[in-house]
Amino acid sequence: MASHPPYQQLITALLKPFLSQPEALRVDCEYIPTHARVWVRLRFAEVDQTMLVTTDNRHLHATKAVLAAAAREAGQSVHLDLYDPNAGARRLATSESPPASRPSSPPVSRVARPVRKSE
Repeated sequence: MASHPPYQQLITALLKPFLSQPEALRVDCEYIPTHARVWVRLRFAEVDQTMLVTTDNRHLHATKAVLAAAAREAGQSVHLDLYDPNAGARRLATSESPPASRPSSPPVSRVARPVRKSE
């Protein structure tokens, strides 16, 4: 079996500190090797629903970015589903990283310009 990034541990480490009821967090990872895709499902306490699902939530966006980066490094794509803690299988939100692809040439590094101090 191929080696996968520790998606479950990443999610737990990134989200649990911000949850009101961290013990209610459930993470399920399904690996689909034929498509190099990982399907991640999250369920959490109702009290944390608003905090996780709002569009401007930094914790969830950061978690998605970390998962996407880990998936890219492993040559995978990741699909994240958030489920309503009360409605069983009702999906609250979904997100998918683009399929993993290796660039043909190395990325161009950019040099930061010096910042001028105002006098």
